[in-house]
Amino acid sequence: MPGVLHPETETTIEHKTIPPYHVILLNDEFHSMPFVVTVLQKVFGYDEQQACLLMLEAHHKQRAIVWSGSKEAAEFKQEQVRTFHEVIHLPGDPAKDLGPLDCVIEPAC
Repeated sequence: MPGVLHPETETTIEHKTIPPYHVILLNDEFHSMPFVVTVLQKVFGYDEQQACLLMLEAHHKQRAIVWSGSKEAAEFKQEQVRTFHEVIHLPGDPAKDLGPLDCVIEPAC
């Protein structure tokens, strides 16, 4: 339209993506390898071979990324891992609870 000024505008929409988080299994010298494998299978749905590989990675490298996703889901997975306690029974001794596996969550950045 003649005589009407139209300001030039540029609209920029910034989408902030939420960084994924890793659930990281830490190595310890207390829990048995079969217990660790079982927890990885139950919490993350890994087959036995994948769970063994992750367990061995944590054993040799002191840590293994076992899952990645949103922060809320990572916190939930971490809590699930911590619900499993290994209990050992030695003849003549009371049962000993070794407690949960040690795992942490970290931003994947």
